[in-house]
Amino acid sequence: SMSLGLPDTTRFRDEPAGMSFLPEYVARPSIGYAPDNYGRNLFGGATMVLGDMLDDHRVALSLAINGRLSEARVYAAFSDLAHRWQYTAGVAQSPFYFLTGDSVESATGRAQGIEHQEITTYVARQVYGLTSYPFNRFARVELGGGFNNIDRERWFISRSLTNGISVSPFTFDSTRRDPTLNYLDAQAAYVFDNSLYTPTGP
Repeated sequence: SMSLGLPDTTRFRDEPAGMSFLPEYVARPSIGYAPDNYGRNLFGGATMVLGDMLDDHRVALSLAINGRLSEARVYAAFSDLAHRWQYTAGVAQSPFYFLTGDSVESATGRAQGIEHQEITTYVARQVYGLTSYPFNRFARVELGGGFNNIDRERWFISRSLTNGISVSPFTFDSTRRDPTLNYLDAQAAYVFDNSLYTPTGP
């Protein structure tokens, strides 16, 4: 309004911008339930990235369940981009599955054979930190390290066969836990990247 004067700028106060995080990216969450013979019933996941007003700090959170909470894929990280030395710290968990054994033994009766399978599960957990120092827009040095923990477990399952054709679903027989692996890792790199971000690269 022309009848109202502008505010007195000498009465403005300068205050530092705080780290008030707001969502910047949210993946569509999903959830489901599907019973099976191995105790893996719950499925779903969600991902969210949060940042402050100046985009100097970011928080990334992600969770994906593929059957059991103990084998969920989890990621949480915090990044500080406000200074020349930029750093990221986080924790992660990722499950991996391998078919490490498959054999068929002869059996009497209607089922002419029994197929045995061995499935190995690795649940890798990591606590890590990464820092980088840019010399210019294209070159930087990166340093990082972390602690890793890997739980190993073997599942033994079996099913009946007749003339090479399955006549029953796989059933759970037993499990065996192998020794846990613990180790440290470290990285150092000089990175030069002058590629342009386009639909075909980098």
